[in-house]
Amino acid sequence: MDCPHSDASHSFAWPDAAGRGCEFEVATVKINQSGDAAPSREIRGAQIVLRNITLKHLLLSAYRLQEGQLSGAPGWLDSDRFDVVAKVPPETNADVRLVMRQNLLKKSFNLTVHQEQKLLPGFALAVSKHGAKLKQSEAGKLSCTLGSDEMLHAACQHATAKDIADMIMRGGQDYLQGRLVVDGTGLTGNWEYKLDWSGMRFYDAVTARTAGSGDAPPAPRVVSLFQSLEDQLGLRLESKMVPTSLLVIDHVDRVPKDY
Repeated sequence: MDCPHSDASHSFAWPDAAGRGCEFEVATVKINQSGDAAPSREIRGAQIVLRNITLKHLLLSAYRLQEGQLSGAPGWLDSDRFDVVAKVPPETNADVRLVMRQNLLKKSFNLTVHQEQKLLPGFALAVSKHGAKLKQSEAGKLSCTLGSDEMLHAACQHATAKDIADMIMRGGQDYLQGRLVVDGTGLTGNWEYKLDWSGMRFYDAVTARTAGSGDAPPAPRVVSLFQSLEDQLGLRLESKMVPTSLLVIDHVDRVPKDY
C-alpha cells in the first residue's frame, strides 16, 4: 500500500496522487434514519463505527480542520446525519488512517475539493508582560494527557511553543469560535506545563448568575481559557489576521453512493 503521510501543521492533511490507493479494507457510508440527536463513535479492534455524524464533522476530522477552515459548504452538511463503518488494515498508523477517511468521503459523496490560503481573523500566542511560567524540558516526543471533571485539564511534556498553540486551538474552540492559533511567543526549546480551565458554557453560566447580584465572585475553579493562560502559563492570546489554509468544497453529493 503506497499511502502518503498527512500534514499535522496548521494546514490540513492533503493527500497527493499516491493517496488514491490508500483505502479501508471494507467501508460503508449510509444515511442515518434513527432520528436520534446524539452521535456515537466506537472502535472495535480493527473496525471503526461512527453513528449519526454530520458530513461537516467527518470532513473537519478527516482533514484536521477547525470549523473556520471549511468553505463552500451547503447548508445540509451540518444537518444531514450518516453512519460510517470501516475496517482498517493491520498496523495502519494514524496519518494513513486520515488519508483513508479522506478518500472514503471523496468516493462516497463524489466530493471534489481544493485548497486556498487566506488571511483570516485568528489569534497569536504571546508571552505576557510578566513573562512565561513554563518549565523547560529536554527534547523528546510530545506527550499530553487531557481530562475533564468540573474543569478541563491539559498536562504536556516535551512541547514546543507551536505545540502549545496547537493544544490551545484544539482544546479551546468553544472560546476561539473556529479561529486558528499561531505561535508568536518567540520561545524556543521544549517545555512542560499544566493548564486547567472552565468550559465556556459553564464559565458563562456561573458568571451570569453572579453578575450584578451582589453575591461573592465566582469560585476560583471557574476560570476562562484566556485568564488561565495568563495566570498559569504566563501567556496570552492576541487577536490578529493569520494565514489560514481553507478546504474549499467544489462539489458534493447529498446521498452517498453505497446507500
